[in-house]
Amino acid sequence: MTPADERILRQYGKKLSQPDIFLQASKDERFQITSERKPAAKKSAIMIDAKYVRCWQRADLLEDHGSGKLVLSDQGRSWLRRQQAAHMPYMAQHQARCEQQLPEVGAVERNVSISPLVWLRSREKTKRFGIDELEFEAGERFARDFHLGQDDGKLTMNWQRPIGVAPVAKDYGANEPAHGLDARRRLNDALDYLGPGLDEMMLAICCYEQGLEACENVFSLPRRSAKMVLKLGLLRLSVFYGLQSAKAAAASFRIR
Repeated sequence: MTPADERILRQYGKKLSQPDIFLQASKDERFQITSERKPAAKKSAIMIDAKYVRCWQRADLLEDHGSGKLVLSDQGRSWLRRQQAAHMPYMAQHQARCEQQLPEVGAVERNVSISPLVWLRSREKTKRFGIDELEFEAGERFARDFHLGQDDGKLTMNWQRPIGVAPVAKDYGANEPAHGLDARRRLNDALDYLGPGLDEMMLAICCYEQGLEACENVFSLPRRSAKMVLKLGLLRLSVFYGLQSAKAAAASFRIR
């Protein structure tokens, strides 16, 4: 592509990256940016010369979805992420990065595709079966206990665990020492609390970081049902870790 082709694609790339946005050929040898949900009026429509669109097609940055609708391909979206990155363009091309607010740190750019939970949390919040802060924290604690429980015993002193301080039975608060034996105990208790079936699902998503569609295939679930099952599991984990009461968790699920 020429520099002019790249400049025009960068100019309209953010618009074309939105869902349900596509390019449609018009009668005057140009292409119009339009949407299936809200077609643009003729006077306010954004028109792009066909020579640019044909060049993007030859570079495999666009793909035809039938009826003359051209949308960004996966390669085109990767190209835009690389072009729009202020730094580390190669990482931006292969990762889904966005700005998040972290406690005691502030705004940071984070790779939200690192795990299914982080990816779901970074998406636009919806009122129906969205993941809130308490449920996300419960999933993070569950995954942390899983990974801490995999650690082998240390041959030297573990300074993270105070000497002479034994963990309180059934105390699953955030201040409990991060020790491997304690983590295994909490993990086993959490799996018992989740119950058969739901425990394997939560292990697959939160700990082994399998995607929702992959879990639907593995556990023979209906399409688009894994998110609802994940929501139920996170609600139970939030009660188990003492982040909210059972009554509050039930009410949170009913109002969605």
